[in-house]
Amino acid sequence: MSRREVKKELMKFVRREVKEKGTEWGELRRIKRQIVIKKGLPNVPSLVLKSDSGLSYIALIHSKKELRLYLFDIEGKIIHGQSYFQVHHNLEDVYKDICAKSKKVARYPPAEKSVTRAQQDYQLDRRFQRLWVKLAKKLMISKSHRRKRPLIKGINKEAKGIFGTLPGKDFIQVPYQSPHLGNIFAYYSIYYFLPSPIRQNEDLAEALALKILISFKKYKNTPIMQNRNSFEILNKLDPWNTLELTDLFNILYKVSLYYDFPWKTQDFIIFINLPLNLVKMSSRHFLPNLFGQLFSNSQNMNFLTLACFLGIPFDLNYHIPPEISNKVSILLCNWLKTWQFSKILPVLQQKRIQFSPGQIKAIEEALHFQYSNVLHIDLNKNGVFKVKNKSDIRIILTSVVEILPDGIETEITFQPVTLNANSTISFDLNSLNVKDKFPLRIQYSLVNSPEDISRPIFIGTLVI
Repeated sequence: MSRREVKKELMKFVRREVKEKGTEWGELRRIKRQIVIKKGLPNVPSLVLKSDSGLSYIALIHSKKELRLYLFDIEGKIIHGQSYFQVHHNLEDVYKDICAKSKKVARYPPAEKSVTRAQQDYQLDRRFQRLWVKLAKKLMISKSHRRKRPLIKGINKEAKGIFGTLPGKDFIQVPYQSPHLGNIFAYYSIYYFLPSPIRQNEDLAEALALKILISFKKYKNTPIMQNRNSFEILNKLDPWNTLELTDLFNILYKVSLYYDFPWKTQDFIIFINLPLNLVKMSSRHFLPNLFGQLFSNSQNMNFLTLACFLGIPFDLNYHIPPEISNKVSILLCNWLKTWQFSKILPVLQQKRIQFSPGQIKAIEEALHFQYSNVLHIDLNKNGVFKVKNKSDIRIILTSVVEILPDGIETEITFQPVTLNANSTISFDLNSLNVKDKFPLRIQYSLVNSPEDISRPIFIGTLVI
């Protein structure tokens, strides 16, 4: 037989021995040519491999208590066999000495490759990612609201965090052998879906994430750690039990778009105790009243600031306690309501005036709404219309476009007209050479001075 055929037949022998005798594994090894086989081996005096120039292969059959050796010549004929028992020998030392004098040909069954720590972490992270995507779809979390997903890293022992985990800046350490991995991954998916202002209050975020987690049938038996601060908050969240989870996240995102301060636990408890018919309203109109109610019950000035500015488009007014009437935010809101742009703009440009990004967004929305409604039009039956500037800064009417019934737009020859602060100007449609009383679109610019036409504060349009 060729050398290849000899190895093939010897491996059949090894596999048969392993299967029939129910041992752990078997291995075929070839004796290194430069090794001279002697009676006895270092550290294992009782191990005897007879000195035989024809010795070429060793078949090892390993079980928990025995290491059986079969010696073969170059033709694959058995020469000798010997057993070494755990009672009398250190089988690991015997195996090491044999390995030092031979080269492995094959093993049955093949040895499982040891999984590295990096591979274990990758497997955990992939499992987390799959659940993250699944829950994001179930809860209808938009892509823009799916926070940067934290990575998963394994640890050998439980940490002091929830479920034995330890959150880091961009990763979460999870015990490899935790029996609650499914609960852990679902919990942290929900936790990181929560808006940042809530997550900045760790106890509140933990309680809210647990509340949402156990609302799923699959996770309702999740063990709750009663020695954590979140446990005291958990039962206070019951008023939202009837809310659909998609509605709950929708509400949280809408509110956090403007209220981007870290939530105080007591303020959030006030929030969830507001009437559900107010909380569940989906329109933009509900936010001013919601923030107004939150201020009434908490006296948190940040809620009032948002209520005032967000309420401007709806002409909503709120009771302002005398002791805070001179607060910058309240003064700005009052100036904006009365079109006093010349007072507002310098204050907003001062770097020392600090507003949160959410408050800035509310102020800018209110400001642009007022810019868009700064002109008042009166049109009489004779084709004469009056344009009034309601603000205290200049407005320049820059162009007029006639919109015909077929959708064609025709620009009318028009000389720019300046409206000074709180002034009114009249136009006769006939003087504009309008073909008929079709809709007109007037473009205007708010400027600090007539020379600033190329650097307007705001450009708007008005259709009459």
